[in-house]
Amino acid sequence: MTTVFNLDERQSAAYREGQEYLEQQRKYDFEQRKIEALRKRAIVIAEQNRAMNLGFVGSDDEVLKAKFKVLLDAMKNSVHNVSAKQAVGIALDSLKKLITLDAEYPRPLTKASLHGLLGEFIDLAHPHVVASKEMLIYEMLPLLGAMLGDSYYLPYGDDRHYPAIFTLAIGNTSDGKGQGFHACEAALIAVDSLWWKNNFHSNPASGEGLIRMLGNRLIMENSHKHRVAIFNTEMATTFTASNRKDSTLGGFLRKAYDGDKLENYKSESKKSTTADNYLLGFCGTITPRELREVMPQMDWSNGAQNRFLWSVATKDKTLSRSTHRPNYTVWAKKVQQILALNEKVIQQPISYSSDGAAAFDDWHKTLPPDDESILSLSQGRAPANCARVANLYAQLDLRRFEGWRPEIERVHVEAAIEIVNRSRQSVEWYLAQTAGASGISHSDVQKVRMLMLTKAKEGKPELTQTEVYKAFCHKTAEQRDRMCLEAGFKMVDRKWVQE
Repeated sequence: MTTVFNLDERQSAAYREGQEYLEQQRKYDFEQRKIEALRKRAIVIAEQNRAMNLGFVGSDDEVLKAKFKVLLDAMKNSVHNVSAKQAVGIALDSLKKLITLDAEYPRPLTKASLHGLLGEFIDLAHPHVVASKEMLIYEMLPLLGAMLGDSYYLPYGDDRHYPAIFTLAIGNTSDGKGQGFHACEAALIAVDSLWWKNNFHSNPASGEGLIRMLGNRLIMENSHKHRVAIFNTEMATTFTASNRKDSTLGGFLRKAYDGDKLENYKSESKKSTTADNYLLGFCGTITPRELREVMPQMDWSNGAQNRFLWSVATKDKTLSRSTHRPNYTVWAKKVQQILALNEKVIQQPISYSSDGAAAFDDWHKTLPPDDESILSLSQGRAPANCARVANLYAQLDLRRFEGWRPEIERVHVEAAIEIVNRSRQSVEWYLAQTAGASGISHSDVQKVRMLMLTKAKEGKPELTQTEVYKAFCHKTAEQRDRMCLEAGFKMVDRKWVQE
């Protein structure tokens, strides 16, 4: 059967085909323009990042001025590659990065922190693992701090800062995180194998699991708190679980940092769990990729993340073979002597010497003011962490064998400052790297999440596109959409709502 079209029908069909072709061509042209715009934008960002990463010599102020001058030149050139609005937005991001992030890789630790018993451990372990000295010391600090216990605390009002330390070791699979831990494990087993067997745990998956690891105990051990060490190789899972609705893990980690009583009551009393009179040292490891995936969901203002001392580290050597096992016997005996001295002391305050107090106060004055950025929020516990690390170094001072009474001196404060400062440098470097060419920083994602939280408190848990535009007028529409998606929102009836 032959279908017969009249002239009008054939003309209409041809017209529709022509319109469809034109529409496809417009879409293609639009995509090409968008790709070209993104390419130009990436070039501009790369050029400005290159300007800020050039090597400069001089004082911090001179380096900042030199970088600013080069950045200004790069900003002038950017107007030839992108629109005026995009150029302004990129420039604002670059200036903010320049003033808050130096984008330099964290500086290696020096003898300021690599001395005493910790330095001796590094000298023994480091030649036989691919892990860097920084990886080793940040993994050892919380484990050894827990072993030291509650004999000495640094008072701050009604708070007590024991050497209870949380660290986050960041490195790729091949950077020796596991090797570093095994070196710490071997050294501490040589100190007290029974304590390690009974009080070392790994990978808490829930708040209830954390309580059980802390011993589910309410009584003291020989008038001392229950000492617990946790090494968590699944920090990505821990951070993700902490952000789930109704999860208690994040809240319990925050409280565990201060040794507060943890309770998880259930309708059946037999299933209820409680932990008290404990001291926890916690080391977590994570890869940069895992951290990049979980970081946008972190609650920096009220989460456990800012309790951790960060350390970005890569392997500093390649070992085809490593058949020699370090002998920790002499080192372990020294630690045993320290622990025996601590056993005789029942929760006693440790004080600053005059030079120690001056060193801490001088450092504290250099801390930047709070500005609600991720960098600022991540350093919310920097003074407390510095006090705890200084306390640990004071307790490990070998002069105790000669009758010296522990107090926090300048040498201990300077060691702690180097540890804490490297943590800030690690966060700075990581944020600078992950801002990337998308023009979206984690601070942006955090800000839009805070906007949603504010609206939710007002009873309207939604954001209109106009509200997002007003908060991020220097961003493109595509960036604002991507920002909301990374914050975990979805579009419903032209409004952003939480998933």
